[in-house]
Amino acid sequence: MNNLNIQHNRSGAALLMILGVIATLAILLTSSLSIIGMRIKVVNYKNNMFKARMITKSVQTFSGYVLMTDSNEYDSLDDIWADSPELFAGQYDENSSWSIIGRISENSITNFGFIDEQSKLNIKSAPFRVLRRFFEYTAGLDSEDAFMLAASVEQTRIENMIAYSNTFQSIYELLYVPEMNQETFDSIENLITVYGNGKLNINTVNKNVLLALIASDANLKTSESFVEKLLIFRNQGNIIKAKNGKKMKEAVESAILLTKQEIGIVDNIYTNLTSTSSIYKGDLYIDIDGNTQKNTFIVNKENGKIISSLTLVDDEL
Repeated sequence: MNNLNIQHNRSGAALLMILGVIATLAILLTSSLSIIGMRIKVVNYKNNMFKARMITKSVQTFSGYVLMTDSNEYDSLDDIWADSPELFAGQYDENSSWSIIGRISENSITNFGFIDEQSKLNIKSAPFRVLRRFFEYTAGLDSEDAFMLAASVEQTRIENMIAYSNTFQSIYELLYVPEMNQETFDSIENLITVYGNGKLNINTVNKNVLLALIASDANLKTSESFVEKLLIFRNQGNIIKAKNGKKMKEAVESAILLTKQEIGIVDNIYTNLTSTSSIYKGDLYIDIDGNTQKNTFIVNKENGKIISSLTLVDDEL
């Protein structure tokens, strides 16, 4: 009887040892698989990052070429750079695609192309009075708050010129200006720039940007009337064909039926207008295996060179 109990005890101990070994092996296997899985994920991440960089470089080079070889003498929203899905969206391979997203029109139609930086307000050079009106119209600030914010921008520009011999190098530097907050910045982000010579392209300029330029010197009702006539003119597929100077004044006045007061507006602003642009922004979206990377780059149309490039990476890419 004792021998039988001893035999059972030994069998039980052996079974426990076997189970312990199996459990240990299972833990080791699970750990190994986890390590392998992490290494595979790291490898895939590196491969996808390399692929994203290759796509970004290729698209930027191609975009510079397309802009540089645009033969149109005058730039408008009807040009190929503004909306060409066949040029600015494509499939890289079976798991990757890319697109350059430009304007979102009033009826929420996405345009595949670039954004003209000279359709925006240049915060490096816009006069105080224009900044003030701009903050009123685009950010919805009351007159006093718009005045204070414009004054802060002006003061910051002066201080930067004294300390660094330059003004804003990025629109995001506005976030450091006293009186500026995130909500206000978000409302104007797509309407401001630090690139270009400060002149506005009359064929592409944003409505509120142009209104801020005009209404700083003219009656608001007259200003709105002029802007509305210009937008109707543009929406009919027309463009102003004059690069600058008095020819710009003459071209606007001959193309659009204006009142005496509206002609006075043109007299005041024509030196701030052009119909050619040299700086464009592209928002490049790259999708790899369902994960997205965004690259924002600035192109000089005159030579096709990339002035600036900023990439935001999806954590899962």
